[in-house]
Amino acid sequence: MHLISDIVIAGHPVNTALLLGVLAFLLAWIVVYLVYKMFWHSDFGLPVRRRLLSKGMRVERDQVAFVPMWWSDLQIQRAVSAHWKHSLRTTVGAGPARRPEDAASY
Repeated sequence: MHLISDIVIAGHPVNTALLLGVLAFLLAWIVVYLVYKMFWHSDFGLPVRRRLLSKGMRVERDQVAFVPMWWSDLQIQRAVSAHWKHSLRTTVGAGPARRPEDAASY
């Protein structure tokens, strides 16, 4: 008995060697894609590193951002620009409090 033989799916014989070849190709494609996503670092004004076990963007000392692996480039770009907007707003202090008599004169 051959370990790899033709199988029948819904009444149609399928060559298992071809099936295993297609499966190996798909798995290799997924591995290549994940390696590409891990090691290709796009620059969005802040170096970005992708992490497999991450829920959201985490920025360390405004030098590098860690984002989830599954985020698209557009999501990263929007998150980085929101980070910069927020960090610029926090550096600007609030103005002096208005006195009640100043508010009544307007």
